[in-house]
Amino acid sequence: MGGTNVRRVAHTVEFFFVGLFASVVVVCFSRRPWSVCSRCVPVLLFCAVCSVGDQVHKIFVPGRHFDVIDLGFDAAGYVTAMLLVLLAAVLVRHATRPIGAHARR
Repeated sequence: MGGTNVRRVAHTVEFFFVGLFASVVVVCFSRRPWSVCSRCVPVLLFCAVCSVGDQVHKIFVPGRHFDVIDLGFDAAGYVTAMLLVLLAAVLVRHATRPIGAHARR
């Protein structure tokens, strides 16, 4: 039972870093101002494909199987990372905005 919990936590940590990488790439390399939703969609799609691919490859490993519950632990990791990066991007954008820029909207 203990090994199962460690594997689940490992999935969350592993996919936290996948989500972190994907989120930083989307935020740093987007040239135009994107809405939060349009930044989330490519990150979520990329991470979900990686997560499902990880589970599918287990089918071909003796003693392993596709585990739907692991998909939830994966999602917990990459969604957390994505939200942290997007929050940081919003805070940096707000902090580096010229004085009075909020009045020009």
